[in-house]
Amino acid sequence: MAFLAQDALRRDEFSPVAEPVSALEVGPNGWVQQVNFLVFGLLTMAHAIGLHRGMGPARGGWVGPALLFITGIGLLAAGTFPLRQDAAGITYDPSGHTVAGMIFFLGSRRHSSCCHGACGTTRRGEAWRPTRSAQAWSFSLSP
Repeated sequence: MAFLAQDALRRDEFSPVAEPVSALEVGPNGWVQQVNFLVFGLLTMAHAIGLHRGMGPARGGWVGPALLFITGIGLLAAGTFPLRQDAAGITYDPSGHTVAGMIFFLGSRRHSSCCHGACGTTRRGEAWRPTRSAQAWSFSLSP
């Protein structure tokens, strides 16, 4: 939601078609996107822990939540190492933001397909509802 609010408020400074979402870290209001990355990272990590605790025992059942946790670490790193802008207005990465993005995108793409295969039952032995399976499949098929 913070990304959408920034997009609406910063139409003069940011183009979602021409620039990545990380470009919102540049400029005087860049702190908002940094906080967005940090909060999203912490919530993603909390979700991974909850997902792991709610899953029943399965061979390799820890892989999906572990990848999701790593995705949260990538988001924390993206907020910690922001993009910058030089005097000519060119956005660049002075530290580790690009690596953080790679960690985020690789982890988020792979965790749902791993979770889907391992999430047959909850710890209480109940079958996962079809909506959860459909959500996992729809996310794993997204680009």
